[in-house]
Amino acid sequence: MIDNQTSGDSKAMSTEDLEKKIEILEAIQVRDKRKIEELSALADRMQIDFDNFRKRTREEAKKLKDDGICEAIEQILPTIDVLAKAIQMIEDKKVADGLKMIYKQLAEALAGFGLKEIVAHGKPFDPKLHNAVMQSRTKDPARIGYVTEVLQKGYILGEKVIRHASVKVAK
Repeated sequence: MIDNQTSGDSKAMSTEDLEKKIEILEAIQVRDKRKIEELSALADRMQIDFDNFRKRTREEAKKLKDDGICEAIEQILPTIDVLAKAIQMIEDKKVADGLKMIYKQLAEALAGFGLKEIVAHGKPFDPKLHNAVMQSRTKDPARIGYVTEVLQKGYILGEKVIRHASVKVAK
């Protein structure tokens, strides 16, 4: 009988121990589940931060490229102006035709980067695109405020004005 009682107590003890162990394991499971959720949320935030970083870096690289193109074009524009004037001044047709071909190739190359000439002659004066450097009198009141002559071509690249057109405006 004593043996049965002892073995009964050990069974009761072992069930109690098992219940405590189950409670401990359940607490560990809850803690681990929270930790997994925290790490998962952290991984999601890191992925979002990385995606934002990649987008920002791509935009910055594009801006640097566009700025470099703008700067290069700004350096080339005076040469285009001189070439255009030289074409007008040269009397030898063959030489003038050769310069026209060079001018055309250069203009096409720059157009390949998206450079466009600002159309100004006969258009209403627009301070966003034009720089009025002279005025001319007009007898036609409907022509007041319109560009009568382009003194220096203006250029636009995308939405950015590279150089305003220098113009004469009717008053």
